[in-house]
Amino acid sequence: MEAQQPRKALWNGASPCCICCGDAAHGVEAVDAHWRYLFVSAPWARALGYRPEELLGHSGQIVTHPDDVAASREMLKAISSGSAKTQVLCKRFLRKNGSVLWAQVCAAGRHGSDGKLQAVVSVTADVTEIKEQESRLLGRIDELQAERDGAIASRQAMRQLLMNLGQDESHSAEAVQSNIDRIVLPLLRTLESQTANANRELVQQLRTQLEDVAAPFVSQLAKRFRTLTPREIRICEMVRRGLATKEIASALHISALTVNKHREHIRRKLGLTGRPLNLASFLSANVLPGQETHDHATL
Repeated sequence: MEAQQPRKALWNGASPCCICCGDAAHGVEAVDAHWRYLFVSAPWARALGYRPEELLGHSGQIVTHPDDVAASREMLKAISSGSAKTQVLCKRFLRKNGSVLWAQVCAAGRHGSDGKLQAVVSVTADVTEIKEQESRLLGRIDELQAERDGAIASRQAMRQLLMNLGQDESHSAEAVQSNIDRIVLPLLRTLESQTANANRELVQQLRTQLEDVAAPFVSQLAKRFRTLTPREIRICEMVRRGLATKEIASALHISALTVNKHREHIRRKLGLTGRPLNLASFLSANVLPGQETHDHATL
């Protein structure tokens, strides 16, 4: 450090009022227009790890954090030039051991009788603990934000998973129903025709129960399109499951021509006559609750 200079010479006749504050709870500093220390209260010097005489005559930059040097100089310049009477700055000081001390600095200029600046006097308050609490609080806020974002992401993933499971379940149900229509029911009808009267009623009951698997679709279709006959509703259900005309004819023991006639009547009653809409796609997309209406080109 530079050689110490006598306090009186540096103070240059300025009012010694701040010297009387040497034992105040807050620190007191006085610097000249070049940021050289004219006075440092003993408590503040101790807070920085120095004796007051170690700082007198030296630049305030030696105890200022490098990132706050520019702001400190701007504050000193504003007061020295007279553009500001007082300035407040929250800045970091560097203790002698290299650790950081946060302080709230309130500075004002002192002028002599000739109006010239004699010193910039600052009252400083150690706010390190407040800053550390603030840092911990901000860190905790970031953690909570991350936890909230994680929870939102988890809920979205769970919702998507449930939707996928629902779709898989729906597809599985449709596949089961299709197999019932294409394979099981025709076999049951064949079995029914070849079974003795004693057991035929049991086969009929089994076939009826399997046909009732499609009840949700059938009930909704019957409610929305009340002019459809029971046979037309049955054909609609089979069309929705993807059965071809020949398969429907075989399952119902009617001709393919009759099935096509039923399909024409169904399209007319559903308002599809003359519209390029696939009947199976229309039934799948527009009958069950919660499904949106879509137009599909005829396949």
